[in-house]
Amino acid sequence: VEKTSFSRKHKLFVEEELKQLKKYAAENGVTMAALLCTAYGKVLKHWSNQRRFAINLTVFNRLPFHEDVNNIIGDFTSVILIDCDLKEKNFIDQVKGVQEKILSALEHRHYDGVEFIRDLAKENNMINQVITPIVFTDVGDNYQYENENEEIAYEPIMEEFQGITQTSQVYLDNQVAQRNGQLSIVWDYIQDIFEE
Repeated sequence: VEKTSFSRKHKLFVEEELKQLKKYAAENGVTMAALLCTAYGKVLKHWSNQRRFAINLTVFNRLPFHEDVNNIIGDFTSVILIDCDLKEKNFIDQVKGVQEKILSALEHRHYDGVEFIRDLAKENNMINQVITPIVFTDVGDNYQYENENEEIAYEPIMEEFQGITQTSQVYLDNQVAQRNGQLSIVWDYIQDIFEE
Protein backbone atom coordinates (compact mmCIF):
# COMPACT_ATOMS: atom_id res chain seq x y z
CA VAL A 1 0.00 0.00 0.00
CA GLU A 2 1.65 3.19 -1.17
CA LYS A 3 -0.80 5.72 0.26
CA THR A 4 -2.73 4.66 3.34
CA SER A 5 -6.36 5.58 3.63
CA PHE A 6 -8.17 4.82 6.89
CA SER A 7 -11.82 3.92 7.34
CA ARG A 8 -13.98 3.38 10.39
CA LYS A 9 -16.57 0.80 11.38
CA HIS A 10 -18.73 1.35 14.46
CA LYS A 11 -20.99 -0.97 16.46
CA LEU A 12 -23.06 0.08 19.45
CA PHE A 13 -24.33 -2.41 22.02
CA VAL A 14 -27.36 -1.08 23.87
CA GLU A 15 -27.65 -0.91 27.65
CA GLU A 16 -29.31 -4.32 28.08
CA GLU A 17 -26.64 -6.02 25.94
CA LEU A 18 -23.87 -4.34 27.94
CA LYS A 19 -25.48 -5.46 31.21
CA GLN A 20 -25.56 -9.05 29.91
CA LEU A 21 -21.87 -8.87 28.94
CA LYS A 22 -20.93 -7.44 32.36
CA LYS A 23 -22.96 -10.13 34.10
CA TYR A 24 -21.30 -12.86 32.03
CA ALA A 25 -17.83 -11.44 32.82
CA ALA A 26 -18.61 -11.18 36.56
CA GLU A 27 -20.06 -14.70 36.75
CA ASN A 28 -16.88 -16.07 35.18
CA GLY A 29 -14.44 -13.93 37.18
CA VAL A 30 -12.99 -12.05 34.21
CA THR A 31 -12.70 -8.39 33.30
CA MET A 32 -14.60 -6.76 30.47
CA ALA A 33 -11.25 -5.82 28.89
CA ALA A 34 -10.14 -9.47 28.79
CA LEU A 35 -13.55 -10.58 27.50
CA LEU A 36 -13.61 -8.02 24.68
CA CYS A 37 -9.94 -8.49 23.79
CA THR A 38 -10.52 -12.25 23.49
CA ALA A 39 -13.59 -11.76 21.30
CA TYR A 40 -11.43 -9.50 19.11
CA GLY A 41 -8.76 -12.19 19.08
CA LYS A 42 -11.31 -14.80 17.95
CA VAL A 43 -12.26 -12.62 14.98
CA LEU A 44 -8.57 -12.15 14.13
CA LYS A 45 -7.96 -15.89 14.51
CA HIS A 46 -10.79 -16.70 12.11
CA TRP A 47 -9.87 -14.22 9.39
CA SER A 48 -6.08 -14.59 9.61
CA ASN A 49 -6.17 -18.37 9.96
CA GLN A 50 -3.63 -18.02 12.80
CA ARG A 51 -4.12 -19.37 16.31
CA ARG A 52 -1.36 -17.29 17.86
CA PHE A 53 -0.45 -13.64 17.30
CA ALA A 54 0.48 -10.45 19.12
CA ILE A 55 -1.93 -7.66 20.00
CA ASN A 56 -0.80 -4.18 21.06
CA LEU A 57 -2.80 -3.27 24.14
CA THR A 58 -2.85 0.42 24.97
CA VAL A 59 -2.53 1.26 28.66
CA PHE A 60 -2.92 4.49 30.56
CA ASN A 61 0.44 5.23 32.14
CA ARG A 62 0.31 8.57 33.97
CA LEU A 63 3.32 8.39 36.28
CA PRO A 64 3.28 10.51 39.47
CA PHE A 65 6.32 12.58 38.49
CA HIS A 66 4.78 15.83 39.80
CA GLU A 67 2.15 16.73 42.39
CA ASP A 68 -0.08 18.30 39.69
CA VAL A 69 0.26 15.46 37.19
CA ASN A 70 -3.51 14.76 37.38
CA ASN A 71 -4.20 18.32 36.17
CA ILE A 72 -2.16 17.90 33.00
CA ILE A 73 -3.99 17.29 29.73
CA GLY A 74 -2.04 15.02 27.44
CA ASP A 75 -1.53 11.58 26.03
CA PHE A 76 -0.37 9.29 28.82
CA THR A 77 -0.81 6.07 26.89
CA SER A 78 1.76 3.47 26.12
CA VAL A 79 1.47 -0.02 24.72
CA ILE A 80 2.13 -3.49 26.00
CA LEU A 81 2.30 -6.54 23.80
CA ILE A 82 -0.05 -9.43 24.50
CA ASP A 83 0.78 -12.90 23.26
CA CYS A 84 -2.71 -13.97 22.20
CA ASP A 85 -2.73 -17.76 21.96
CA LEU A 86 -6.25 -19.12 21.58
CA LYS A 87 -5.41 -22.80 21.92
CA GLU A 88 -8.11 -23.57 24.52
CA LYS A 89 -11.38 -24.86 23.10
CA ASN A 90 -13.67 -23.26 25.65
CA PHE A 91 -14.25 -19.50 25.18
CA ILE A 92 -14.13 -18.62 28.88
CA ASP A 93 -10.84 -20.52 29.22
CA GLN A 94 -9.52 -18.44 26.32
CA VAL A 95 -10.64 -15.27 28.13
CA LYS A 96 -8.90 -16.39 31.33
CA GLY A 97 -5.72 -17.09 29.36
CA VAL A 98 -5.79 -13.63 27.78
CA GLN A 99 -6.51 -12.06 31.18
CA GLU A 100 -3.45 -13.80 32.67
CA LYS A 101 -1.32 -12.47 29.79
CA ILE A 102 -2.65 -8.94 30.33
CA LEU A 103 -1.94 -9.04 34.07
CA SER A 104 1.54 -10.43 33.48
CA ALA A 105 2.31 -7.77 30.85
CA LEU A 106 1.05 -5.00 33.17
CA GLU A 107 3.65 -6.03 35.75
CA HIS A 108 6.30 -5.08 33.17
CA ARG A 109 4.57 -2.04 31.65
CA HIS A 110 7.59 0.20 32.32
CA TYR A 111 9.38 -1.69 29.53
CA ASP A 112 7.19 -0.01 26.95
CA GLY A 113 5.81 -2.00 24.02
CA VAL A 114 7.30 0.43 21.49
CA GLU A 115 10.72 -0.09 23.07
CA PHE A 116 10.14 -3.86 23.01
CA ILE A 117 9.16 -3.79 19.32
CA ARG A 118 12.30 -1.76 18.50
CA ASP A 119 14.47 -4.29 20.35
CA LEU A 120 12.68 -7.18 18.63
CA ALA A 121 13.21 -5.56 15.21
CA LYS A 122 16.93 -5.05 15.90
CA GLU A 123 17.35 -8.60 17.18
CA ASN A 124 15.65 -10.09 14.10
CA ASN A 125 17.03 -7.63 11.54
CA MET A 126 13.53 -6.32 10.77
CA ILE A 127 14.18 -2.57 10.95
CA ASN A 128 11.50 -0.47 9.17
CA GLN A 129 9.13 -3.44 8.93
CA VAL A 130 5.66 -3.60 10.40
CA ILE A 131 5.88 -6.15 13.19
CA THR A 132 2.72 -5.85 15.31
CA PRO A 133 0.05 -3.93 13.37
CA ILE A 134 -2.99 -4.91 15.48
CA VAL A 135 -4.17 -2.74 18.41
CA PHE A 136 -6.78 -3.13 21.15
CA THR A 137 -7.77 -0.07 23.19
CA ASP A 138 -10.20 -0.28 26.09
CA VAL A 139 -11.16 3.21 27.17
CA GLY A 140 -13.35 1.66 29.85
CA ASP A 141 -16.06 3.64 31.52
CA ASN A 142 -15.63 7.24 30.38
CA TYR A 143 -17.68 8.79 33.19
CA GLN A 144 -17.19 10.29 36.60
CA TYR A 145 -19.80 9.03 39.05
CA GLU A 146 -21.28 11.49 41.51
CA ASN A 147 -22.91 8.78 43.59
CA GLU A 148 -22.05 5.14 42.95
CA ASN A 149 -25.38 4.01 44.43
CA GLU A 150 -27.39 5.83 41.77
CA GLU A 151 -27.70 4.08 38.42
CA ILE A 152 -27.94 7.16 36.17
CA ALA A 153 -25.71 9.59 38.04
CA TYR A 154 -22.86 10.04 35.61
CA GLU A 155 -21.42 12.97 33.75
CA PRO A 156 -19.28 12.56 30.64
CA ILE A 157 -15.64 13.52 31.15
CA MET A 158 -15.47 14.65 27.53
CA GLU A 159 -17.67 14.44 24.51
CA GLU A 160 -16.45 12.92 21.26
CA PHE A 161 -17.66 14.64 18.11
CA GLN A 162 -15.72 12.91 15.38
CA GLY A 163 -12.48 11.01 15.16
CA ILE A 164 -10.34 8.45 13.45
CA THR A 165 -7.11 6.88 14.58
CA GLN A 166 -4.29 6.98 12.05
CA THR A 167 -1.13 5.55 13.52
CA SER A 168 1.89 4.54 11.50
CA GLN A 169 2.50 0.79 11.41
CA VAL A 170 -1.04 0.05 12.62
CA TYR A 171 -3.39 -1.77 10.26
CA LEU A 172 -6.34 -2.28 12.60
CA ASP A 173 -7.18 -0.43 15.82
CA ASN A 174 -10.10 -1.73 17.88
CA GLN A 175 -11.34 0.80 20.46
CA VAL A 176 -13.98 -0.12 23.02
CA ALA A 177 -15.63 2.32 25.43
CA GLN A 178 -18.64 2.41 27.70
CA ARG A 179 -20.69 5.56 27.13
CA ASN A 180 -24.20 6.44 28.28
CA GLY A 181 -24.66 2.90 29.60
CA GLN A 182 -23.86 1.46 26.17
CA LEU A 183 -20.80 -0.24 24.72
CA SER A 184 -19.21 1.41 21.71
CA ILE A 185 -16.83 -0.59 19.53
CA VAL A 186 -14.91 1.24 16.81
CA TRP A 187 -12.52 -0.24 14.27
CA ASP A 188 -10.16 2.12 12.45
CA TYR A 189 -8.39 0.27 9.65
CA ILE A 190 -6.43 0.73 6.46
CA GLN A 191 -8.94 0.29 3.64
CA ASP A 192 -6.62 -1.27 1.08
CA ILE A 193 -5.55 -4.13 3.36
CA PHE A 194 -8.96 -5.56 4.26
CA GLU A 195 -11.83 -6.69 2.11
CA GLU A 196 -15.13 -4.97 2.87
